[in-house]
Amino acid sequence: MLARWDELVARDPSLPPGRSLSVLELERAAARTAFFFAPGDATPLVVAKTAHGADPGVHHEAAALSRAAPAGVAPRALGSLPGVDSLQRGLPGRALRVAPIRVGRSAALTWPAELATLAAGLGDLAAATAAPGVPDAVTDGVIDAALAGSLLSEDTRDAVAGAVARVRARSSVVLGHNDVSPQNVLMHEGRLSGLVDWEGGEDRGLPGGDLWNAGLAWLEQGIGLVRWSEEILGDAFTAAWCYGPYGAALRAAATEVVARSGTPAQLVPDLELVWFARHLGHRMQRPGSHPTSAALVARQLESLVRAHSTEGLHVRA
Repeated sequence: MLARWDELVARDPSLPPGRSLSVLELERAAARTAFFFAPGDATPLVVAKTAHGADPGVHHEAAALSRAAPAGVAPRALGSLPGVDSLQRGLPGRALRVAPIRVGRSAALTWPAELATLAAGLGDLAAATAAPGVPDAVTDGVIDAALAGSLLSEDTRDAVAGAVARVRARSSVVLGHNDVSPQNVLMHEGRLSGLVDWEGGEDRGLPGGDLWNAGLAWLEQGIGLVRWSEEILGDAFTAAWCYGPYGAALRAAATEVVARSGTPAQLVPDLELVWFARHLGHRMQRPGSHPTSAALVARQLESLVRAHSTEGLHVRA
């Protein structure tokens, strides 16, 4: 690709000449990926991805980057070249830092500043990509599988079914990233630099879904840095997410993100239940392929439904 570097400079004149660039190539699950660096610079100038066979992920990512561009939360797409399916500018920064969390302190856990700036970026994404429509989360059948299983109580199944009906009737759709784990969130000088690896992006995404994804991944990874067990994770989720200041701040941030999509803020509790129910369905569809099990996600969903009913977590008009 270095032989055709001048074509990239024509597309983005801020790129330097191709002389003396270094290249790091990786075989990744989604694509063969090459990072191009200027001498002495840790930020890649360009990231080049070539799909494995007919895998559509890289092509899907290119479309998602173009749609996300007005929000400023994704790498700039640079098109393609023969033999390279997707080219994008590199982003400065490091992966979102995860702090160790002791389960005994999870009830007092607070919402970190870096997640707050991520939430602001997700609000920008929601505002830039919102459209009328019904989210895939309530139409693709994944939640149906979760409700048909034996992991949930009747009360929880009823709560989820009601949430699905209200989301179907009143929600808008947004572009969703769908894997906002800390390694895909780049921070620079204390602020969000952008989200990377959009291969799993969703055109008809659930408003607020990426924020719940990010908040849960950050919490579970932080607990795991101290001691990993599903019992501990379940206890920490109930204390921090359902009853603690961490969950309260997360819900406030989600309310802002959802409102910027044009979806009524009163729908936030329903959207939250829908996201967790789909999360459960995905775990049930691919048992053993994730660090956490369907049984843990079912326990989290049960705890969330109880908190909604007993602690008044619903957003008021």
